[in-house]
Amino acid sequence: MVVGDILRSYSRERLLPATLLAGLCLILFFSDTTQRLDIWLLDLAGTLVKSERSSSVAIVEIDSESLREVGRWPWPRAEHARLIERLTAAGTRTLGYEVLFLDADQADAAGDGRLEEALGRHGRVVLPLTVEFDARLGLVEAYPIPRFAVAAAALGHVDRTPDFADGVFRGLYLYAGLGQPRWPAVPLAMLAVERSEVWTRIGRNGWRFGPVEDKGWVRDALTLPLFVLPLAEIPRFRALDVMDGRVGKQQLQGRYVLVGVTAEGLAQRFTASLAGNTMLVSGLELDALVLDSLLRGLWLQRLPPSLTALSCALLVFFTALGTVHPDSRHPLLKIIAGILAIVVAWGVTLVWHLWFPVVPALTALLLIFAIRLWLRLKRREREAFHDYLTRIANRRRFNQTLDLEWRSGLRSRKPLALILLDVDYFKRYNDSYGHSAGDTVLSRLSQVIAKAARRPRDLAARYGGEEFAVLLPETGAEQAVQLAERIRFAVESLAIPHAASGGVPFVTVSLGAASLVPHGDDHPGSLISLADMALYRAKERGRNRVELAPADADDGGATAVKESSGGAAATR
Repeated sequence: MVVGDILRSYSRERLLPATLLAGLCLILFFSDTTQRLDIWLLDLAGTLVKSERSSSVAIVEIDSESLREVGRWPWPRAEHARLIERLTAAGTRTLGYEVLFLDADQADAAGDGRLEEALGRHGRVVLPLTVEFDARLGLVEAYPIPRFAVAAAALGHVDRTPDFADGVFRGLYLYAGLGQPRWPAVPLAMLAVERSEVWTRIGRNGWRFGPVEDKGWVRDALTLPLFVLPLAEIPRFRALDVMDGRVGKQQLQGRYVLVGVTAEGLAQRFTASLAGNTMLVSGLELDALVLDSLLRGLWLQRLPPSLTALSCALLVFFTALGTVHPDSRHPLLKIIAGILAIVVAWGVTLVWHLWFPVVPALTALLLIFAIRLWLRLKRREREAFHDYLTRIANRRRFNQTLDLEWRSGLRSRKPLALILLDVDYFKRYNDSYGHSAGDTVLSRLSQVIAKAARRPRDLAARYGGEEFAVLLPETGAEQAVQLAERIRFAVESLAIPHAASGGVPFVTVSLGAASLVPHGDDHPGSLISLADMALYRAKERGRNRVELAPADADDGGATAVKESSGGAAATR
């Protein structure tokens, strides 16, 4: 039975709050309530990282000027071949040629042949593939024509889907495909062609936590590049200038080059977050920024939601388990340690190129911190105004309440009563039974007194040592005496043995009561003096009795006195 009570108490006071707070963490996580703050932290991480090295990526854009000079879009395949030949002669590294060649040019077979030769001669060209909707087949993957696909070094997808609710591009799925994510993104495919160290880390050995499917198109390995380089600092050249030889070899040699359309009306625009600022960029520019970040090693991969949610919830649960209970030791230090653990874990995962949203866990931990701080303040408030042993109001609370009720009586012109009571022969009790037993007696008596003062404004307080006080607003003398007698009788009925009392062999109390209507010429101390005088008289007349202070203490006039001894009562 005792074990069951302990377990129920533990469940109610620790497990339940900890479980609720862990549940709150999960709700915040899966509802994306705190996503904006997580996004802000992600953008902040991008602004804090600095890189002085110039970019090894270049953009060759087919802009409006190039279209005016060369001809309207789409260009003949021979023009594309001429551009690739120029880039080959310039000694470029891998070439991401983001132009779709989905059908053979029936009117210019020679142009197709020349483009095929140009692709093969360069040897490191990545061509894009995409997904299209077919009325009969539904979604289908659209590849370059076979001769181009064979001549190219690799194929890569150009799917750019914002992964956050605000629609801003911050990441790229490294793999995507119809049915299964088997195609790398163009920037990753370019690194794969080079067999670069970056590709080994992120492409071959990187984290792939499970695909995300959208109507059959499957994405995986979401990666969040940290765009530290302003777009303006990535070298860019017009396709027309490259084709006409106006771009020097040294400007392109050894660079990763991305080629694509940026002309207005032809290029799709995306809202991207670049170093904390949002701006519209073309898909070609976006891939160039992603490639630059991958080459610098400034990228993060998002942990799977299930793993992140579980980690955050467990941290919140165990932190709450050790801190929410009022009697837990060093709770604020534990909460601060939990918050620091989250922050440190976030920093470590950044070093490991991982990112997970930490704000749900931080929010729950801060809530724990606020709850624990509130509990501590309430406890201190309780300790400041309550007696530690008896758990009723202390002298400080009594004085404060007496002052408030006195002023209330001045306004209402209603009586205010006070009962002072003292444990009879308490020193003898302590000498005979020990101080521990004496503390137990005081604690039991305080429960009796508190039970008697049951109206909302009544106050039972420990006045000092073995002395107690009961403050009774809007109470006349007769009512005060009746309540005092009930307390005296209830204490006597406890039948707590007291062999050294010299009279009744039980613990008894003597009580003095006083009641008056506050007025401006008087002060609260006068009520205490009256009650104390009555208490002195109760002790003087044999103890274990109730005495009422005179209506006029100064003139010694007649007074109603309630005498009780061993249950007998008389009126004088």
